[in-house]
Amino acid sequence: MSEILKTEDLVFSYNNGSPVKRAAINKVSFTLKKGETLGIIGHTGSGKSTLVQTLNGLIKPESGTVFLDGEDLWKNPKQVYQKRFRVGLVFQYPEYQLFEETVYKDIAFGPKNMGLSEEEIDFRIKKYISLLGLNLNYLEKSPFDLSGGEKRRVALAGILAMEPEVLVLDEPTAGLDPVGRENLFKAIELYKKERSAAVIIVSHSMEDLARLSDKLLVMNLGEAKMFGTVEEVFARYEELSKMGLDVPVVTKILLELKALGLNVNTKAFTPAQAIKNIELLLKEGDINA
Repeated sequence: MSEILKTEDLVFSYNNGSPVKRAAINKVSFTLKKGETLGIIGHTGSGKSTLVQTLNGLIKPESGTVFLDGEDLWKNPKQVYQKRFRVGLVFQYPEYQLFEETVYKDIAFGPKNMGLSEEEIDFRIKKYISLLGLNLNYLEKSPFDLSGGEKRRVALAGILAMEPEVLVLDEPTAGLDPVGRENLFKAIELYKKERSAAVIIVSHSMEDLARLSDKLLVMNLGEAKMFGTVEEVFARYEELSKMGLDVPVVTKILLELKALGLNVNTKAFTPAQAIKNIELLLKEGDINA
């Protein structure tokens, strides 16, 4: 897999030039390959949302560089707007992204600004609204008449309709019930496989990120404290705990078993997966009952 997104030493502060200047992100670096999913974790105020807004040019870093497919995002400031079609960002609060009088027009907004034909726009709208589990009858509704979960799916459909190479989701499951959360993740995985897209998910749910992510980036007080595979990051659960973060309980148990020398698969994030894992080891005689 080739690299699609890279940051080098990103720095951004709020209230610059004032006595209350506050560093939101400080020398943050990471890489993301096509087809990978990166989970970003950290407490409120750790810099997560500021960071993701630098990735498609909504925020220009004070220093450091965002590389999109090997090119500096801000190399030509006049072209940053066009690059936002390639890095699609779904905010935590979808109502902030919805503004048209119908769902159809809202989803069509991005593709229309890309200069796509009416036929292609219509095709994408119907494709992605269906992918996200909404009936085509929703297209003529006002987005402001929808539930919170429906607004979230419409906002995501509007981003997917632009078919970005990098999909960034800030707390995508907030307010969703378990069924809605699973359906949303299935849709994201289908899009990822079809387009070979990279995905970035900001979430407080360790279980969701453990299950979905290839890599994790841990933010704390504006700094990138850890970056690596899920197993590498969660293996440092004592350090995470000192930052007020935790790992899935099941994962913690399996990591401790592996530290004792048992050949357990630490990428198991539910009790059922862990039990199946341990039963297999018992069957193969790797551990004694």
